[in-house]
This record gives sequence, structure tokens and C-alpha cells, in this order.
Amino acid sequence: MDRLVNKQGEEYLIYGDGYFPLSSNIFSALREMDSSPDIMYWDDLIVTYDSFLNPRLEIISLNLDDTYLLDQLELKTKVAIKKSFLAKNKYTASAIDLAIIFKNLQTKKIKLNGVFRFIDDYQKAFVLKKRLKPSQKAKSVSIIVNYRDGLSLMESFLSSLAQQKISKRVELLLVNNQSKEEIFSDVKKRCQVLLDQSINVKHIIFDEPFNHSAQNNLAAKHAQGEVFLFINNDAYFIDNDVVEQISDWALEPNIATAGVSILGANQRVVSTGIAVSKNNSVPGEYIVHETDRPFLLNFLHETAGNTFACAAVSRTVWEKVGGLNAKQFPTQYNDADFNLKCLEFGYKNIAVGYLKVFHEPGASEQRNKLKLREDHRNLLSLHQQVANFHGRELTSKPVAWKDVKFNFRLSFFLVVLMLLERFNFNLLRVKRKIRSLWK
Repeated sequence: MDRLVNKQGEEYLIYGDGYFPLSSNIFSALREMDSSPDIMYWDDLIVTYDSFLNPRLEIISLNLDDTYLLDQLELKTKVAIKKSFLAKNKYTASAIDLAIIFKNLQTKKIKLNGVFRFIDDYQKAFVLKKRLKPSQKAKSVSIIVNYRDGLSLMESFLSSLAQQKISKRVELLLVNNQSKEEIFSDVKKRCQVLLDQSINVKHIIFDEPFNHSAQNNLAAKHAQGEVFLFINNDAYFIDNDVVEQISDWALEPNIATAGVSILGANQRVVSTGIAVSKNNSVPGEYIVHETDRPFLLNFLHETAGNTFACAAVSRTVWEKVGGLNAKQFPTQYNDADFNLKCLEFGYKNIAVGYLKVFHEPGASEQRNKLKLREDHRNLLSLHQQVANFHGRELTSKPVAWKDVKFNFRLSFFLVVLMLLERFNFNLLRVKRKIRSLWK
């Protein structure tokens, strides 16, 4: 804990295990404020790794409106709070108190943009305080899977389904899209051999060109469950309680879709939800894309949407929103379109990060980049208010040199850190040096 005093002589208590650059920038900011805020919280710098295992520094942005996330986070490593504010409200700055403070919209808060708190590992920045539980239990769930041939893929999925611990009624709707007759026959046999007899299996024929949206819509018409769980045929459950939990979370009040963390080969993080972000190449334009943030793997969190590689939707929401758009989005961006429609209806989307499913994108489908760009343009034209959904999720962005140029010492040691990380040197001495600079 450290001290900070503003120009009115009001003292702040700083809580944190990271390295606080208490430079003149903070004092300059306080001198310019007519009324200092009750709480100040820092941009967090963390080290993550790209797909080639190269280290990269990123800035964390925390969504303070995500009450799900705040309820789970240990927040005491993020903030500076007025001593008088704590005393007046009888807070002790415990993790629970800070969560309450952060959710209090009457509290004056300010983010110290460009004043970093350095954390060497995202796992130190995000500590799980408690695991949330859904408020109600689903009585029945309909699992919907589309396939065309790919017997080995279906076998992997069915094997993972057989390992699920489920207390509710389950039906499995398999939509056969022009598979070879022998494959169709083998899939039915695998269901009989691998699955418990309590799972009601329905085989639906879709004898038309591949249309992921139309196929899911058709299956939903035949489904009896109060929750629909959509999952790709080239995906499989990693955790054995995905079906049980994700269907319960889909019934939470005001929730449209409940998703999971998607992992690919070698435990690569494929998706932790769908985000709406600013397009750095085109000012004023936004992009809708999947996020792959490893620090969200242990948390339930709000997101702009969820990929239908694995997502649960209640029957009530599905019927109100109207299902998937089979004409304009037969395959790609059909899930994003559905998610955005849900947001426009006033719903929220959540991802249950600690539930994990394997899915390697493109394993069962060829993707055309030009068609993807065209579909994305159509998506943005249909959802003109997409900017309203920017920042729905906890995100990070790579550190740009413009962000750190105010402090040469910090910039220099960030470069040194990355070089040492790159060559796997011990960081202990570097950490001690950085800490000594801010004393």
C-alpha cells in the first residue's frame, strides 16, 4: 500500500501488488482536477503470448458495468481510494467492499489512462474470488448438431457427450446434410453404442446445399427442450459439466446466449466470446470479431456475443428474436447477427469462461476470405447501432509506443523486459529494478 495526496490535501490509499509508476503525471492530473474522484484505477500492463509464443505487452480495459465479472474478481490490486471516502462509508477496502464500491454508480471514478500498473503475469492481475452459480436449473435441453459425413468428427463429439454429467432431460438432434448413406447409417449405430438410452436421439434430413442457419432453424422447430444448445460437429466437450451448466446459465434473467471458452490444438485459446471493436484502419468503423483472451478462461463474464460453435439459447429468447437469418447469413456471421439482434432487444450475452470446448475453426468447412469480408460489411449495414455495443467485454490491446512515451524509464524497461522474456531470462532482477525506480 502506498500514499498519494491531492492539492486539497486529501489522502488516497493505494492498494496493489504491482509496480505503480507514481510519476509527476499523477500529481499533474490531480492538480488539474477541480474535484478529485473518490476512486482512481490504473491501466494494467500484462505480458501475454502470441501464437508463436512471442511475449507481448498489453493494456487491460475493465468493463465496470459487467457485474458478473466484478462479483468474481479480487479487485484490491487495482485502485487508489480516498481515505475519507472509506471512513465515511465504513468500508475496509476488503475485496468484497471494493466490489460493492465499483458497482455503485454514484461513486466518482476515473481511469488513469497512460499511467500504468505493471503486472508480469495476467494470472496475478485476475484472481478468482468466488465462482458464481446460476439462479435456476433447466429441466430439459435440446442439443443440435449439423454434419455432413465426417464420421470421425462425429465419433469424437458423441464420445464427449457420453461423458457429460447431466441431471436434466436431454435430446440430441442430428441434422444430416447430404451425408453418404453408409456414413448416415454409421452415425446412427455410434449413437446406439456410445450414448445412454436416456438421451432421445432424433435424426433430421436436410437434403439441400449447406445452410448452417436454415439447418439450425429446422432443428429448433423439432426441438422439445426449454434450452437449445448449438455445437459444431467438429467440436467436443472438454469439461464433463458443460451441458449441465451452460443450459442453466441460458435461463438467467435477461440473458440471450451463454457461451464457453473455445480451445484449439495445443490448448490454443480460440475464442472467449465475440467483441465489437474499433477498426484501427478505418476511423469511425467497427469490427465484430472473436476474442482470444487467456485471462478470461476462469471467469464468467459479459460479452457482445458467443460463437455458435458452442452456445446455449433459451427457447423463449430464440422465438422472440426469430432464430438465425438463413437468407443473408447462411453460414458465416450468422451467430454474430443473432447476438447483435439480442443486444438490440435489450438482452445480454455471457460466456462461462471456465467451461471449455475443443474446436479448431475450419476443420469441417472451407472459408473464403472475400466472402467473409462481404458478409461482415452486410452485418454492419444491418446493425447501424453496433457502436453501442463496443466495450461489453474485458479486453486488452497491445501497448503502443505513443502510450508510454511520457516516461522514458518505463519505456526502456518494457523493451528490456520483452527482450529478456523472448530469450527466457529470469525476470527477478528486472522486476526489482523496475520497483526501485518508482520508490
